Formats: sequence, structure tokens, C-alpha cells
Amino acid sequence: MDKFLEVPGLPEAFPIPKRVADIVNKEWERPGIPFVPPPIFKKLFPMVDPRKDLWQSVPKVEGAVSTLNKRTTIPIEDSCAFKDPMDKKLEGLLKKMFVQQGYLLQPISCIVPVTTAAYFWFDELIKVLDSDSPPYEEIMDRINALKLANAFTLDATLQLARLAAKNSGFAIVARRALWLKSWSADASSKNKLLNIPFKGKTLFGPDLKEIISDITGGKGHALPQDRPFKAKNRPNFRPFRKNGPAQSATSSKQEGNTSQAKPAWRPMQGWNKGKQAKKPATATKTA
Repeated sequence: MDKFLEVPGLPEAFPIPKRVADIVNKEWERPGIPFVPPPIFKKLFPMVDPRKDLWQSVPKVEGAVSTLNKRTTIPIEDSCAFKDPMDKKLEGLLKKMFVQQGYLLQPISCIVPVTTAAYFWFDELIKVLDSDSPPYEEIMDRINALKLANAFTLDATLQLARLAAKNSGFAIVARRALWLKSWSADASSKNKLLNIPFKGKTLFGPDLKEIISDITGGKGHALPQDRPFKAKNRPNFRPFRKNGPAQSATSSKQEGNTSQAKPAWRPMQGWNKGKQAKKPATATKTA
């Protein structure tokens, strides 16, 4: 028994089988991946009860409530549209968790009648064995039926372990989204942190430290923050105006100030000495 379960025998306690531990670790490596029922799942747990569809159908939000987040002329069911990306992520995760919980109830509903039948088969087997001449064929039929019931229960419990591990992974991603909501970063960066493997003990695990070390070059211990862009202060711009009385007065005043501030340029004395052009000789007057 211990060899089949691959665990050491423990007194007065149930061990965790290696198959269950492997299923949990595998699902936690990819938290947030929704469950898609394989063909074997539908074959093992066939159900035609309409209540099953109710378990696996996400309930719609009433129009009176959805209008609190999205204004519509007429209240419409399930028309909610959150603005924050993390709010949208949380809404999607909670929907998937509800659907997966419905899938989890499907094997449970099948296990109950099988184990109940096995209980009565054991009673019948005991009665047959207590008889004076127990028929061999009937005993073997009872034993084979109990063996099939046990095998079915084993497969069903492993499916339950997988679904439970997926739901816990979704809960981890939802809690990460809640804590990253206040982080001033783009949605792609947040989604990368949401989907890193879950190793237990801490919410993000050692992968978060590696990401921070790569971003900061090993010099930082916190997530970087995106600072909002602020335009530099620019002087007020005055559009061009046509010349008017006020503009003419302003222009003349500015010209007067300019003439007072900057005197006219004059050449230095002696700078052009000896180079001045001679005056032309005047013509003699004739008598």
C-alpha cells in the first residue's frame, strides 16, 4: 500500500499521495489557466440533469446593478464594463472560478451513488459468504463490482484534486490582481506578474525577486513605478494681431526704449583718416 502511494507509512495520519502532490504542483505552475473538460471527463461523469447547467453557467448581473458602472439608457443585464484593467481581470477570474466549481460538483454527484451502491454490495457479499454453500460465481460478481466502484472513485477523486488545485490557483491570481491594482504600471507588466508560477508561502514567490533584480540591475528591492508625464512650463503665447492704435503705441514705445538703451554706432576718430575721398575741384568762373 505504501509502495503504491509512494509515501512512507504514518501512524494515525493520512499521507499525501505523490499523485495528488504532482497534480497540485502542476496546476500551480500555471495559475489562471481555465479547466477545459477532456473527453474522458464527459465519459466518466455523464449527467443530463438540467441543474448541472445551472452550476456551470455564470450568473448575469442585473441591469439595475450594472448601470452603477456603465451608464445605459435602458438597464441591460450583464452590461458591466469596468474601467480599471485589474477590475476586469478580477471579474474574469471570479467567473472562471464559478464555472470550475460547477465542474467540481459533477464528479461529486457521481461519487455519491457509486459509493452508496458499494455499501449495499458489501452487505450482500457478507450475506453470501455467511451462507452454508456460498456460490462462487455470485461472490466473484460482487467482488468485481466492488473493484469497479473503487476504481471509479479513485479516478473521480484525482479529477477533484485537479479542479481544486485549479481553483486555488485562480484564487492566488485574483489576490495578486488585488494587490497590484495600486501599482502604477502598464497592464502587460501586471499580467506578467499575475501568471508567474506559485511556489507557496509567499504570494509571488522567488520569481518576483528575479524580475526586480533584472529590471534594477540588482540594485533595487521594490517594483519600479511609472511616473506620469508632465509637460514643461512654457511661456504664454500671444497670437499675432493686426496693427491698431494700441499696437502702434506699443511699437513706438518699444522703439523709443530701444533707441535709449542702444546708442547709434559711430566710427572711432582716426579710423578712416587719410582715406577720405578728396572733394572734386570747383570749376573757375568765367567772366
